[in-house]
Amino acid sequence: MGLLRFREGHRTWQLSLMALMAALYVVFSFVPGIRIPGLPSLKIQVEALFASIVGVLLGPFYGSISIFLGTLLALYLPPGGPSLISFLFLPCPAFNALISGLLYEKMWKPALIFLLLPVVAIILSPIFNPLLQHWYVLLMATYDKILVLLLAPVLNVISRRNHFLGFILLCFIGAEADNILGNAIFSNPLIYRGVFGISEKIARGLYVAGALFYPLLRLLQGFIAGVVLFSLYSILSKEGESPIFRGN
Repeated sequence: MGLLRFREGHRTWQLSLMALMAALYVVFSFVPGIRIPGLPSLKIQVEALFASIVGVLLGPFYGSISIFLGTLLALYLPPGGPSLISFLFLPCPAFNALISGLLYEKMWKPALIFLLLPVVAIILSPIFNPLLQHWYVLLMATYDKILVLLLAPVLNVISRRNHFLGFILLCFIGAEADNILGNAIFSNPLIYRGVFGISEKIARGLYVAGALFYPLLRLLQGFIAGVVLFSLYSILSKEGESPIFRGN
């Protein structure tokens, strides 16, 4: 169950919306990224924003499946094409939708577990070990992820006091979830050595170089998606309660 709630017997509408959202994800994947003034090399991908929105609208289960299907379709449709790297990071947008949906449904405990597992995988990576020698690299690579782990349990309290801020933080956590899973995949030696062909030293440099800009990029991404969701919530809600989507 998400922001769009269905009465029993409206499973057809659920499946139709899942298909629609998957198709929209494919469409958005072809839209040029939103450029950031002063940082021309950084872009906000529209489909990344959409993953958080779908997770909240359809809920963690239907939302994540819809986004996964959309990601898979976008991978095969021209002008793109399937590649090993694309397949490796295929689950990341769906993970965003899953975490966003869980947090909207106030299921922060499973969301926290799902977030914690890839963070542990990152910490155990040879890139950051031995920890006493490379602790500063680990800190720069994970400070935003630690913030997310701290935010998830208190998001419900924040949302009750300020829905607007709650949606922004929810979407920020969703964007970070995408990144956390992607980092966990990349930090595996089979991936950064075998697929990308880079050493631990170069990988450490990449983490340090992106330590400031990329979390800010995801915060801006969360802000935009949060504004969209709050607008939808304001339209669809009545007296602070999520609406029932009527399929008739």
